[in-house]
This record gives sequence, structure tokens and C-alpha cells, in this order.
Amino acid sequence: MNNITTKLWCILLLCLTCMSTNAQNCPQRYVDDLFAVERIEEPANYGTASALVGPYLAEFLTNQQNLSFDFYQPVGDDLSERPLIIMAFGGAFLVGDKRQAELVDYCEALARKGYCVASIDYRKGFNVLSTNSAIRAVYRGAQDFKAAVRYFRANAAVYGIDPNKIIGGGASAGAISAINAAYLEEADRVGPTTILQPTYNFPDLGCLDCSGNNLNVSSIPNAVVNLWGGIGELEWINAGEAPIVSFHGTADNTVSAYTASPFNYPIFPSLSGSVPIHERANLVGLVNELNLYQGEGHEMWNEASLAIEIQEKSAEFLANLMPPVYLAGGTCDDGDVCTTNDVFDANCNCVGTLIDANNDGICDLNQNNAIEINVVALLSGAYDNATALMRDDLKNFNLIPTTDPYLGTTMTGNLLNTLTGNDAVVDWVLLELRSSTTNIVEQKAFLLQRDGDLIDPNTASNDLNLEANPGTYYVAIQHRNHLGVMTANPIDLSNGLTTIDFSSLQTPLWGTHSTEEQNGKRLLWAGDADANDELIYQGTNNDVNTIFFYVLGDAGNVNSNVNYISTAYANADLNMDGQVIYQGVGNDPNENFFAVLTHPGNVLAAPNFVVYEQLP
Repeated sequence: MNNITTKLWCILLLCLTCMSTNAQNCPQRYVDDLFAVERIEEPANYGTASALVGPYLAEFLTNQQNLSFDFYQPVGDDLSERPLIIMAFGGAFLVGDKRQAELVDYCEALARKGYCVASIDYRKGFNVLSTNSAIRAVYRGAQDFKAAVRYFRANAAVYGIDPNKIIGGGASAGAISAINAAYLEEADRVGPTTILQPTYNFPDLGCLDCSGNNLNVSSIPNAVVNLWGGIGELEWINAGEAPIVSFHGTADNTVSAYTASPFNYPIFPSLSGSVPIHERANLVGLVNELNLYQGEGHEMWNEASLAIEIQEKSAEFLANLMPPVYLAGGTCDDGDVCTTNDVFDANCNCVGTLIDANNDGICDLNQNNAIEINVVALLSGAYDNATALMRDDLKNFNLIPTTDPYLGTTMTGNLLNTLTGNDAVVDWVLLELRSSTTNIVEQKAFLLQRDGDLIDPNTASNDLNLEANPGTYYVAIQHRNHLGVMTANPIDLSNGLTTIDFSSLQTPLWGTHSTEEQNGKRLLWAGDADANDELIYQGTNNDVNTIFFYVLGDAGNVNSNVNYISTAYANADLNMDGQVIYQGVGNDPNENFFAVLTHPGNVLAAPNFVVYEQLP
């Protein structure tokens, strides 16, 4: 057996976000089996509609049928808004019911993963000698399915489901109903050439949303699970509509995977199966997946191994339409000696409780210990390519505060005035030790000199003391309007004085293109005027607007001139010359513009490219 799977991911890439290194062991909702299942039989009716009376010889002979459902839900799930799958049984619109064995297995399998599932009844029956009667049966199926969608969307809070995550699904005739509910529109019914013309006569069946119930909410499912179904007209599927996953056998002679009348019975109108549906979805740009099984016939889930595969692939496709959701509470090891009771959180991050008996925010293992390091770093905003040094304009304007802007530490000496030349102070920076990529065990602010050395703000020594237990740590450095960086690997800081040179091309750094490079040196990316860890020149939350409004809001700018020059110690001063300039010579937006435009990841030199900080 050859299983051919073709996928059009499109927007799914936006949902497959970066996960922690423990993600492979983290229980994921909607993919893994996590729950026991509760089946509630016929808790309510989703609607009432006129159904044909057997033996279905006359379209005007009807009675009222209550449209019921069984509801499957995960036991012990604490979420109040779960995705719902509405499933409809197969049976050629003549036979079948919502408790078919394979359908029950499918509903229970998806509920074990965290989905709610409603297995619905719908109206059956048509005159097998009449094409028009067959078309009307299919139309009634679509009406009923849309009524079910309306019912659950209107009663989402009652069933603990998300009204924006309602999936339509079914097998064979049930799949045809789900597909029509998703893609058929009232306009498709109108006109003398439409195959739905018979729905107007013997008598008129009414509009798509005119049966079952009168709830005033959308009847369109958000996604479709197609188990060996088809559609009357491919043109009913259009751009921007529901994603669809399809399963079909190439030897299906009941509902062809290609294009044919069901059962090859000429009374029935031709249907386009999963293969042309997939081709149409690709053509109009719908997210879709085709699972085509060579040599398999109809109702493939009668084979146990295929039933499990169909369940798993259905769940994975639907899960990929949503951001990953993990089951919190599973035990793990975050690799951090400073934490205990490590568990997965709802984002699949392995987190622990800090060992901190005296509640001072510092790991108890770090008390009364010290690490000594030398650190070198260069800031692009202040860097002078000609001298290979940073400028000390902020010091010359007497703008550098004696209290650091990160932790509020106040220096006790007068280093800002006494240090000159290559040792003159450029600004404050923040140094961090991390026991894991995200767990900060020590932070301390230091002064940065023109040549890149970090020094103690009170002693001027470049031998920096950090309160941490000797061991291996990631070392990170941050600046108020530059993007921070971190070593790619933990550094052994247990053997005396260690030098870490963030400006060296030989120092491995975390992430991709985490720094700018000039003259064989690494420089922290400048341009983060709003301190949101991103460089944005054009678009939402762009840094240029921060500069603009800073200049416009300066108390001295009484005439609101856009070319006004504000002298200040401010994040908006991207080139660190002590002046915030929006327009004119030395303007600060240029610093952001050229960082964005020249970033190695911006291969199209797009001004709306976003540079992200490579600091976890």
C-alpha cells in the first residue's frame, strides 16, 4: 500500500512556532492521547425539520423529524473553550446512523486528544429512481449540517467549545454534507443551469439556512474533515474558505476519488472526489491535505490500521491550524541546578521553582560565592568605523546618569568625569548569567568604555565580580536601545578569571545574525527605540514613530517642529550622540533604517523587514 500525502501549508507556518528543546516529550493537546472520554447520548436536539416519509416516493409526503446528536468530550479537561468536530455518518442518504461502530471509534479517538465531537443525525431518504430526489436529499443534508453548526456556535458556552473552532466532518454521504455546509452558498443555488434547481420544486426546500433552527449565527464550519466524500461543483470552493483534509482510496467505486456518479449509477449526478477537490483547493490557495491510498476502496476505516492512521492524521491536520497547546503539569528537567519541582507549563516550557528560602530572588546555591570575568562588547549606535572605537558623546554632554537604567544601581565614585581617552565611558549595559537559556540567576549593570571593556561602576576595574556559584553559565549582555546577545553555549566560569569577547567573530553567539559585523568586529544591532526587542522601520510598532513622538512631545518644542533637536539621554537617541533628531543631519531613524535594510536576513532589502533580538 502506497500512502501519498500532499500538503499545502501556507499560513500554517505562522502557527508552527519555536518550541523548547523538551517539546518532543511534552504532551500536546489535540495530537496526543491525554484524556478518558465521556459520551452523552442525545443531550438535546439541534433542530427540527421536515423529512420524507418512507418509502420516499413523493417529495410532498413529510413529517417532522427531531435532529439529535451524541456528544463526546474529554474527561477532566479544564479548558472552557475546546475545538468541536461535528461528524455525520455515511449511508448514501438512505441508511446509517450516528452510532456506526467506526464513527464511534473515530469520535472517541479525537475526544481522547482533547477535541469535543458531536455525532449528528440528519434527514435521510430519496426516490432512487429520481435524479431530482437524490439532489434534494443531498441539499437537505447540507441544510441539517449547517443547522448543527449554528446550534453549537450559539450554544458554545453550554458545551465548553470555541465558537471559532468548529470543524465539519463526515464519512461518505456525511462528508458530502459537511463539504456542502462549508462551501455551498445561497448564490450557488440560483440560476437555470445550476444542479440545485430541483431544490426549488416539489416543494421548495428553502434557503440553506432556512431549516432546522432559526439561530442567527454563522453556519459555516472553520475547517473540514472529508472522509471519502465529494462535491457537486468544484467552483463552489473559493479562496479564503475553510481548510480541508481529505482521505480517499483510489479504488473507491462508491464515491470516486476522481470524478464520477456515486456507485457509477447514472441516476446520480456526477461528483468530484478528493483528488479534484485537492487540485481546486491548491488553485484557489486553500490550506489543504490529501491522503490518497492506492488500491483502497470505500469506507477504509473498516481496516483497523487505516482507521488509526486516519484518526491520527485528522488530529494532526486540525492541530496545525491552531497554535500548539500543551498539557501543563508533566514532570521534566530544565537542567538548572537552581530550580526544583520542574514541570511543563502550558507553552511546553520546562520550568521549576527557584531554590530561594529567604525570598531574596537569588538562588540559595549562589549565596556567598562570586564569579570573576572580563567582558568586551561594542554598540553599533556609538561605533566609529574610522577609529574602531565607540564615541563618548553622552559623557561629553553630561547625560549619562549616575544610576543605571536597568536595576537602579547608583555608582559611588566619579568615573564619568575621571576616565578619558579609550577608557571614557560610553553608557551603561546590563550583564546576565543564565543557568539555562531562559533562567537568569544574576544580573548586574556595568559601565561600557570606548574600547569595549566593561568596568565596575565604583572601582573602574574590568575584572567583574558576579554573585553566582562557580559553574557553567550562558552569558548575555543587553543595552537599552540595542538588541541583546548571548553566548551560544554555557561557559565554564569555575576556573578563575574568564574573558568573554562579544565583539569577536570567534565567540559563538546564540541565534542567527545576532549581531552586526563591521571591520571584522561584531556590534550589537542598534535601532530599538521602543525597547521591544525588535527593529522595525515600517509597519506596526515601528521605531521611527517612537522617535517622531519623542521630538514632537519635547517640552522645549513649543512649535511642534519635526526637525527640532532634543538633547537628552533617551532610548530614541539611536546613534547615541546625545541628541534625538527625527529629520535632518544625524537623524536617528537612519540608524534603524540601515540596520533593517542591511540585515543579512533581509534578502529583498524590504523596508518593512523586522529584525528580532536573538535572546531567548
